[in-house]
Amino acid sequence: MRLIGLRALLTLTAALQLFPLAAAGLVTVGSIRTGSTSWGVAVAHGIAYVAGSCRDFCPYLSVFDVSDPAAPVRIGSLGPRGVAVEVVGNLAYIAGETSGLYVIDVSDPTAPVELGGAAVAQVRPNAMPTSDVAVAGGLAYVPDAFGAGFHVIDFGPEYVSTIAIEIDIKPGSDANTVNPASRGVLPVALLGAHDFDVADVDAATLRFGPGAAALAHREDPHPVDLNGDGFPDLLGHFRSEETGIAAGDTQACLRGETHAGAHLEGCDALRSVPGAGGAALFGAETAAVGSPR
Repeated sequence: MRLIGLRALLTLTAALQLFPLAAAGLVTVGSIRTGSTSWGVAVAHGIAYVAGSCRDFCPYLSVFDVSDPAAPVRIGSLGPRGVAVEVVGNLAYIAGETSGLYVIDVSDPTAPVELGGAAVAQVRPNAMPTSDVAVAGGLAYVPDAFGAGFHVIDFGPEYVSTIAIEIDIKPGSDANTVNPASRGVLPVALLGAHDFDVADVDAATLRFGPGAAALAHREDPHPVDLNGDGFPDLLGHFRSEETGIAAGDTQACLRGETHAGAHLEGCDALRSVPGAGGAALFGAETAAVGSPR
């Protein structure tokens, strides 16, 4: 079972059911048949990925649009038989029921594509090769069933997923005026959303601008809802002279990684203004956001 906001998502035999959490118990919000015995589920970006199996031909990976929990809709499927699934960015990792680990490209959830896999040998005779999967730091962790063994699998950099993020340079400013010669700090927000939790971000990996500037303060980044959408954002500050932004640049990008090892990248437009005028604008707008500690 997985938690999604205030709802619980549960896989049962041949069914996907969604319930709101309530003190008095669970109440069904919506459900849909998966067409197979459902063993595992993962949810990302309003899409539910259900790993399952059956004796006859059936979709072993079923993909559902659950953006409306009251009316889940099947939008895709694929063949590998699985007992567990984990989604990182646009990659789904499926622990196979009778084999090893599959990696599936779900950048288009309506047409998942198998990219490759890794065989997992049985540590104990007659044990099911895999029973679960977790992904962290770009590595897949796969236990055998019944406590028979444990494997760590590295698929290599070609299987690292990239997540497009939304950032806001100098929140509260439409012009995003930057003085490259300034010795101050530049506030940059990484925006959270219903399908992106900033708690998944490994803050130590964040780098901003062509110069890949690191965060300027030990307290950075700190969560705050800057745009009032109800989802926490991350506000960090980067030293202007370390960002590598030059006169004439029209955008700058923030890059980093999630705790699971997926790459993050997002860009925002800016206007580079040299001289005292630019520095004055920079100082005024930084103060409006809040001076870093």
